[in-house]
Amino acid sequence: MSTHLDTTLSASEAATRIEMTMYAAREVGTQTVMPNLVRRDVNLDTLAPNTDQITVSISEQLYDRALTQGDNIGNVQEKTRTNRTLSLFRREAPFSVTTTDMQQLDQTKIMPDAVQEAVRAHIRTHNSRIENLYRDVYNVVGTATTSPFSSDAQALRSCRTMLKGVPKENRFALLNVYDDDRALGLDKFTSGSGGANYPTLETGEIGRKYGFSVRTSDTLEAHVSGTAAGVLANGAISVGATQAAIDTGTGTLNYGDIITWAGHTQTYVVGKGAFASVQNADDKAQGTDLDYTSVADVSSAIVTFQPPLVAAVADNAAMTVIASHNVSLAFQQNAFVFAPRKMSVIGDYKFVETLTDPVSQASATLQVKGGHNQEIHVLSTYFGIGTLYPHFATRIIGTPNV
Repeated sequence: MSTHLDTTLSASEAATRIEMTMYAAREVGTQTVMPNLVRRDVNLDTLAPNTDQITVSISEQLYDRALTQGDNIGNVQEKTRTNRTLSLFRREAPFSVTTTDMQQLDQTKIMPDAVQEAVRAHIRTHNSRIENLYRDVYNVVGTATTSPFSSDAQALRSCRTMLKGVPKENRFALLNVYDDDRALGLDKFTSGSGGANYPTLETGEIGRKYGFSVRTSDTLEAHVSGTAAGVLANGAISVGATQAAIDTGTGTLNYGDIITWAGHTQTYVVGKGAFASVQNADDKAQGTDLDYTSVADVSSAIVTFQPPLVAAVADNAAMTVIASHNVSLAFQQNAFVFAPRKMSVIGDYKFVETLTDPVSQASATLQVKGGHNQEIHVLSTYFGIGTLYPHFATRIIGTPNV
């Protein structure tokens, strides 16, 4: 995208703003944790700002377990090419800089604090958006009443077993700050790489354990489950189904809730609400991720879930919701995808520039409006996220915020 200037903007002022934009693209592309751990779809197409979804093509061979046929390693199937539809997000961070800030940047090349804070806001958003894809993950290790890593590293060892049949390269474990604190008290984690005093919140790295490169995140904490209780299946449900009619019961179901059916060992995750009439504030702003309404208010409500049922569910079988829990994740790179995109900017701006970091391919846009003494700077990024293979990930759960 070309730089657009008005006649009041000097060459020096334009140059400093270009430096701001390149700094933002570079930092967002290289300093964020999650975008660098998941699969990337790098496409230099410019998209209109009102686009809310994109489709990406997955061209390399991956491996997809036939879950309805059991977990035998012989049931691995090759998948050669498929498409995924991703939700697209625009993140804006307004900031202001003084004349002194601009002079400092021009003379010393020290980036103003306001710019750095705007970039940090983008980094946090990129991380949290991808981390929230845990709501598509249905395999579970641990319980909602016990904190993992309190006495041993069995939770991570169990994740390795859970991911059998999944490619062994590029495996990561992302621990919330509570699990991270406990893990660093275990010899299994502090021996070898990393240590009890390792500055994990600065680097995001702990070490490599059980085939996972272990990182930590201060934005991944807890899933708040719905309050549904006493819910029963409204009619028999066949093997392979991904929807179930429910009745009786009270309360709510939320996207990302882990549920079980009576007599089943497989855990299932509740999908986006098919009959929702309300959205939470964040989701409403993005137009995605519906939450279910109260099941008591819905006659023969339909619950969408994954994976497909591995065993039939009888009429009036009880559905149980796992309580609210802390979340950590163990996953292979291809479980999730991050798709940075360039944004088309339309409007009357004093300055507008979109630049792409040549290494990470992350893009950032800087827009400037207003007069010399009342300039408004807005730093924007545009990116898609999605879950590619949910069974390439396992949710590690534990007691909330303990």
